[in-house]
Formats: sequence, structure tokens, C-alpha cells
Amino acid sequence: MNKQDVFKTMKIELPYFKITTANAATKIVKDYQASGYKVILTTGVYDLFHYKHAESLQYIASLGDKLIIALPTDELIMKAAKKGIQDKNISGPIVVYEDRAKLLAHFDFVNLIFPKTGNKLELLKNIKPDILVQSITSGPGLIDEITSFLPEIKIIENDHNLLIKIDNKNCEIIFIDDIIDGETKMIPFKKAKRFSIAWERTKFDNNKFHGSLIKRRILEKFISRNNK
Repeated sequence: MNKQDVFKTMKIELPYFKITTANAATKIVKDYQASGYKVILTTGVYDLFHYKHAESLQYIASLGDKLIIALPTDELIMKAAKKGIQDKNISGPIVVYEDRAKLLAHFDFVNLIFPKTGNKLELLKNIKPDILVQSITSGPGLIDEITSFLPEIKIIENDHNLLIKIDNKNCEIIFIDDIIDGETKMIPFKKAKRFSIAWERTKFDNNKFHGSLIKRRILEKFISRNNK
């Protein structure tokens, strides 16, 4: 009996209906908001998925009602790596888009996954979420990307989060971090600007406790086994 037959016998419904297109996601988000749900949008590669990813996503989901994930395509990851925006392998992620999306779909607190193919500004204009959650572990490029919205989108900066207005609709940008004490938490924007650069310099520091260090250890173990 193959795996599909086992699933049918056990009557397990696979959650891959959550994976959709960008156009369909835009319509679904409008329906969510029309029903009074607060929609949270976040992005992330989620390559070599580990427990810190799960902890962060669960925290993000707690900030609203519906969590949707714009998952970068393999092509977008390679493009970012070639530009030096992220420290990624230019040959592409270790885990391909389809498999990364299917893994995320299994979490009950994730409602929708769709491909991210362009920049953050295009994404916000199309989706118009109530909240955008950014991890400062995206590196210094994060702050550059957000502040690049200024010519087209009004940004209200305060000591905590950012509030932007897209086509007369407010979107709050919340920054999170999992460096301090290994706990995912919301941090003020002014602090995020400082931490974003500092994190990039120390992301593999053994005294820290966060996703990049975990990922490096996974890769080191894998390489070590293959070299034996």
C-alpha cells in the first residue's frame, strides 16, 4: 500500500488547499477583511525549517486572526543572493518552493501560502494586509526596503511600530526578533534599525540563540556525515 492509499484509508485531509496563487490570495484577503478578520502578512524563505521558525510563526499568528505567508520562489531567492541582499546560495534554496509551501500548510495557525515574486512594496499594494510582520533577522536590507516606501507610501514613525497608508488603508508594520534570550518578541522600530545591522555582524555568534545559528549547525552536521 502506497502513502496516498494510506492517507485515503485513514481519511486524512491534506491541508494543501492553503497553497494558492498571488491573485487568488488578494481576493481571499479581501473576503477575510470583509468578514471582520485582521489579516497578518509575513514573508520568509523557511529553508531548512527548524523549531525557531515554528515558534516565530506561532507568535506572529497570535497578533491577528488570519496568518498569510508570501513565500519567496526559488528564482527570487537566487536573484536576491546574486545581488548580495541575502546570504543565500546562488544556486537556489536547499528545499524547493513546493516542499517549503507544503510544510507550512500543515500548521493550523497558517491560513494561506502564496508565492512572493517581487519586492515588498508591490506585495503590500496587492495584498493590503492589516499587519505586516518583519523579522529583523532579514539583515540591514530590511530597513532599506521599508524606508524605500517613502516616495509612494506615507510612513508614520513612532517609538514602537510603523503605520503606513496604502490606498487609504492603514497597515501596521511590526518588527520581531528572536535574538534576545532566544525568545521571539516584538521590538520598537527605532531599536530594530540598530539591531538589524548588529544582528548581521553576529548572526553566527555562539553566544546568541537564533535561527541562523541553528541552520548553520544543521548544515555542518549534514556536511560532516557526507564527508565520512
